[in-house]
Amino acid sequence: LEQTELLDKFRPWLQSTDTITCGEIEITEPYKTAKVNRLQELISEEIHSVEEKNINPRQHYGMFRIYLASNARVPVPPKKGDRRYMVNSTDARREDILRDNPNFFSPMFKFIKNPNAIRHLHHWLMNYEIASDFSINEPLLTSDKLLMIKSNLSKLIGDIDTYCQAKVPDFVNKEMLLNEIRKWEEQQL
Repeated sequence: LEQTELLDKFRPWLQSTDTITCGEIEITEPYKTAKVNRLQELISEEIHSVEEKNINPRQHYGMFRIYLASNARVPVPPKKGDRRYMVNSTDARREDILRDNPNFFSPMFKFIKNPNAIRHLHHWLMNYEIASDFSINEPLLTSDKLLMIKSNLSKLIGDIDTYCQAKVPDFVNKEMLLNEIRKWEEQQL
């Protein structure tokens, strides 16, 4: 889908799929909050309103797997405790990988064409040791998601976070904190 189809009021496609792929997304103004809420509703809710032009609205029960891609630095404004998103980044384009190693994808294609591949994959998954702190209800908090969250913060909040990570005070005095941040910024420049 295109971003406009994904976040539009009219979504007749909801009833015919459980997997949604959007090749390029960046939620920006105008109506940024409404767009974010519509996307969060798609991810979190089980009952969705389906509207089509000249047809009465109806309710659809369904959950979706949603895959979004973007070249934007912060395509969706995330929050640290938000369980809706798992973020990863790919630093190399396919053309760059193939230029450096033309046979890079050959083992993967060979595996896919192997009729016993599913059996081998199933065996590997059944014998894979899952980390004890893994929860199926919590998406992974990847370093890419943390970076996206941090880049979405204001400069002041980012400076306060950096300062507090380096020097953890027992209590926070606002004036003392501001003076310390000013000193720290001068040292950084």
